[in-house]
Amino acid sequence: GLVESVTPDQLAKLNLTPDQAHAEALANLQELARAQRLNSAVFPNGPSGKPFILMGGHWAAATAILLPRLRDFASGPLGTRDICVSIPHRDAMLVFAHGDRAHRDAVRALVGQKESDGQKPLTFELFTIDNRGIVPFVEGK
Repeated sequence: GLVESVTPDQLAKLNLTPDQAHAEALANLQELARAQRLNSAVFPNGPSGKPFILMGGHWAAATAILLPRLRDFASGPLGTRDICVSIPHRDAMLVFAHGDRAHRDAVRALVGQKESDGQKPLTFELFTIDNRGIVPFVEGK
C-alpha cells in the first residue's frame, strides 16, 4: 500500500498539473539517489568480462532509469555512453555497455539467472538511453 497511482481528480484536489506531479516525483527520486538510499555497485568483471552497474536495495531501484543524468553517471564506470538498461523488477536495475549481441545475450542470461525471483516483476526486455531519452532496445536496429 505504499505506492499508488494518482488520478486526475486527486491531482486537481492537490492543485497540481500532471507536469508538476511528474517534476515532484523526479525530485523525490533524485533525493533518494543523493541520500544513497538507492544502492549502486559497479561489478568490473561482468558478462563478457565487461563491467556493469547494479542498483538495488530499495523498492524504487528500477525507477532510477528515469534519473536525468543516468547516462552520464554510468558512462564513467562502463567506459561508454552507449548503454543498455534492464529493469527486471522494482528492486533492481542493471546498466551495462551496449556491446554486441553476444554481450547482450550474456547480460540477459545473467539477469534471468539472478533476478527472475524479484517481487513486483516489470520486464526482461532491454532499454537504451540516448539523446531521445529512454527507448526500448530492439535487436538488429
